[in-house]
Amino acid sequence: MSATPRMLAGFVQSALEAIDDIDPSLGQKVRFQLKRETLAAIESASPIALISVDYDVELTDCFFFVAGYANALAALRENLWRGFDKPWLRPVLDGARAVFGTSLLRTLTWAPQFWGLVYRDAGEMSVAERSERRLRFELCGIPLAIAASPNYLAGTAATFAGCFDVAGVDGRVELAGPDLQTGRASFALSW
Repeated sequence: MSATPRMLAGFVQSALEAIDDIDPSLGQKVRFQLKRETLAAIESASPIALISVDYDVELTDCFFFVAGYANALAALRENLWRGFDKPWLRPVLDGARAVFGTSLLRTLTWAPQFWGLVYRDAGEMSVAERSERRLRFELCGIPLAIAASPNYLAGTAATFAGCFDVAGVDGRVELAGPDLQTGRASFALSW
């Protein structure tokens, strides 16, 4: 991949704010673990600016380290909709609801477009399989920083699981990968 993988700063900033909301002392510990330049880059960016995806990977790994794996997954599952309360993401959610209604399947099929709105030069997501109660998303061209992180894609799977909570349905997300050789991973959602 020739271009630097980037993502919306506001998305990363809302993740850091969510950690503070969970527990302010946890937020302080995560900030202490982050490299100073990473913290400065996250906090000083405009929410609509594109920053290196490496910052979010570092933040995610620090969060998992400080909170513990199970607690981090639970927090990321809960945090999905908290981010949509931010003024810069609210129009995205409102637009998705206007187009897809409240159907879980129709809403979830919008995930590839959301990936494309948040990330740049950081791989592509597509719907690889779709049925009435199952979706499988394929991620290809994943940057090495994301693929090499032991936590990043697990956190993404937890975020998908948050959709089930919001919809009030029992569901399951299975992560396959990442494959460092091919830069691929997939998320199979069933409910």
